[in-house]
Amino acid sequence: PSSNHVIIDLTSSAGAILTDVVDDFRLANPYSKGHEAIFYSFYVFFTKFAAGISLGVSTLCLEFAGYDTGACKQPPPVAYTLKLLIGAAPVAFIVTGLMILLLYPISEDIRLRNKVCLEDPSSPTQQNSLCAEVQNTKQCCAVLTGSS
Repeated sequence: PSSNHVIIDLTSSAGAILTDVVDDFRLANPYSKGHEAIFYSFYVFFTKFAAGISLGVSTLCLEFAGYDTGACKQPPPVAYTLKLLIGAAPVAFIVTGLMILLLYPISEDIRLRNKVCLEDPSSPTQQNSLCAEVQNTKQCCAVLTGSS
């Protein structure tokens, strides 16, 4: 896969992770309603903030390397800086992000529990068959339905 595919996959993964976080928050705080917009707003804000920071840092790096806007031929440090900005820096940030992702607290079991609890909290038959597969699901569903 090309680097564009990797970036697209990581971006779509962030959206999937965000929905898991929203679902987990809804189950952890059953009486708190309507906070989904806050999560998505923070996601969009920090994505745009990171893009702005990266543009600023890139511009500063090129300025320090001696980039001249009107020149047809640039000094050698500019070419080296561009190689670092295009090659090494994104790889370093992606690896760092993947290492942070290892600390992601929502596992597949927790995601399945959340899905079961949110799908139909009023259907005990479907929940009982699925809840047996995942730990703590009955407690979670009991909180949502108001039963003990």
